[in-house]
Amino acid sequence: MQSAQADFANFQRRLQSLRRGRGDSRFRFARGINRLSGNRPLPAHTLRRIRAEPVPDPPESTAMNAPIAQAVNPFAGWHPIASAPEEMEAAHRANERSLREHPYYLVRFGERGRLFGASDGGWLVSLCRAEPPFVERQVLWLGHVLASRGVPRWLLQRHLEVLHDELARTLPAGRYAALLGAAEMLRTLQQQHLPEADARALAEAFDAAADSAWVARLPGMGRILAAAVADEAAGIARAVVSVEEWATDDRLFPERWVRAVGRTLASARETVRIRRLR
Repeated sequence: MQSAQADFANFQRRLQSLRRGRGDSRFRFARGINRLSGNRPLPAHTLRRIRAEPVPDPPESTAMNAPIAQAVNPFAGWHPIASAPEEMEAAHRANERSLREHPYYLVRFGERGRLFGASDGGWLVSLCRAEPPFVERQVLWLGHVLASRGVPRWLLQRHLEVLHDELARTLPAGRYAALLGAAEMLRTLQQQHLPEADARALAEAFDAAADSAWVARLPGMGRILAAAVADEAAGIARAVVSVEEWATDDRLFPERWVRAVGRTLASARETVRIRRLR
């Protein structure tokens, strides 16, 4: 384990030196990863991620011997997570609360939804060792990635609030205030395009129009659809389609549900359009 951590520390130092070099940072990064991996060709999906997504810098204060995300999620990466047992226990409680509040995670993603909730939660807690502006930058990055993969930023906002609440139950709340600051930042970004009152109205209309059995099984789905449109309006590619493709699959959902999804998305987009004209 110590050898693996030393290798990772060396990798991070070399990666930082690549970022400080000249030229386009995305292509420097791609070439550098190739060199660090023995010049083996990168998979196509990895190259697409390098070109499309920013790479977050780790907190400078993070110790290299901190636990890594793979300790709680075999599908996650080598990024650090919280090291204190009390923090990880709070992250676990927050994850379970989010799963209960939004069954969408498990219905849509299965057990991977629980696993990534655990590893992402541990990572978010670890960020609180850094200054609030750094935390906000990392949350923005994570929100962009998640929103393009079917998890609108509103869900991340709610999870940050729940995570802070669980941490504050047993630990000094002020230590984790940056999580609430990041949640407020995401709320403000959404309201620039879709005010909360409009989002709730869209959610209520969806619940009234959709198949009642599925509304009971997936509470909050209308709010998720509204949040996806807000993310789309903020410029996040695939924010809507990554939710819509699944939510309108007639192999999974009845016709009444599928129609309600389409109407809600259309109504949300119209609400955004009218707001822009004001």
